[in-house]
Amino acid sequence: MKLLFTSKLDTIYQIRVFILWLFAVLLPFPILNGMNIPLMALSLVWLIEWKKNIAYIKTNIYKVIAFAIPFWLAIIGLINTTDHATANIQIGEQFLFFVFSVLLLGSYPLKNQDLHFILKGFILSVFISCLLAFGKGLFFLYEYKTNLFYYSYFQHLSKIHTTYFSMYLVFAIALTLYYILKERNLYRVLVAILVLLCYGITLYIQASRIAIISLAGVITILVITQKIPIKIKLPVGILIVVSSFLILTTPNFQKRFKSFENDKNNEFMFRIKLWETAIKSVSSRKNLFLGNGTGDAKNYLVKDYKTEKNTIAYKAKYNAHNQYIEFYIRNGLLGVLMVLLPIIYLLFISIKYKNIPLVLCLTIILITMMTESILQRVHGIMFVAYFLGLFSKHFKIV
Repeated sequence: MKLLFTSKLDTIYQIRVFILWLFAVLLPFPILNGMNIPLMALSLVWLIEWKKNIAYIKTNIYKVIAFAIPFWLAIIGLINTTDHATANIQIGEQFLFFVFSVLLLGSYPLKNQDLHFILKGFILSVFISCLLAFGKGLFFLYEYKTNLFYYSYFQHLSKIHTTYFSMYLVFAIALTLYYILKERNLYRVLVAILVLLCYGITLYIQASRIAIISLAGVITILVITQKIPIKIKLPVGILIVVSSFLILTTPNFQKRFKSFENDKNNEFMFRIKLWETAIKSVSSRKNLFLGNGTGDAKNYLVKDYKTEKNTIAYKAKYNAHNQYIEFYIRNGLLGVLMVLLPIIYLLFISIKYKNIPLVLCLTIILITMMTESILQRVHGIMFVAYFLGLFSKHFKIV
């Protein structure tokens, strides 16, 4: 908090920084309704200086429009939709992208020190969230002899779905490593290592394969971007690959993925079936360019699960478990193209300006989207919209 209140900028700026910090801090906690408070507060601060912010929007109009593409796609999907009730719900969820595009990209930039203050707030809150989950787990273990320290059981402690909590963990680990590499104070490094240990244990309990792959990806990026000899980078790269493989073969991961449906197909093959059904759902209706529509896409997918005799997916009404395919079944090839182009641009900009936090965030999001439809739940939408919006406004982070 010292950084916040020693700022020489005006009071409105300080309040805005605090609200953005508060949003990052609240994100790892299961209080989605509570997120409305910082959103409304941020909107109010934006309105106080609306003339200045409108000017910023005019100078960044293409960025503002491009960032809200998931929202525009949800609206475009109304063209070939019959289920408008479902469509309205999905449009409401994607509306967050429009909100963040205006509130973050349509306002004046933050100072670098305040950006780091916000990111460190997120690291701290994820750590506290882990400790609280462990505390509740130990209570249940002691009081009721119930072990909740395993995969889906653990989400009853964190109160956030495994996919999203693992994504928060990986980003917190990536940021912590990023700051460790810049830190020269031994005491702070040791504290950060203890925090990483807590993160690592939690991630192992979650047993999320895509999280381990994401972690391997961000560590690789951190190694590549460091000014160290190639003879050191190469062994480290091999170590990352081997370590990731060994982690995935440990009992905790094997127990989760040993079988999934009638002991015949493992979890990965089950997802392949979901993807195949989702792709066929579009091609069989000849909607390759525009997809099956915002409201109808999920309905058609569930019907096709029943046709394919995928009982588990049909009863649970699973989504496609792949965000790229999710865009395809909803908005066709047009949707996939409209989403990929801004992401490619962000990757290019992040590399150009050596914005490592943005590269790390994009890497986690892009990898996670391969096996999860992270923009189908508010926790995923909040994470992507908030951090990408924050980074898209600030390309240079020193």
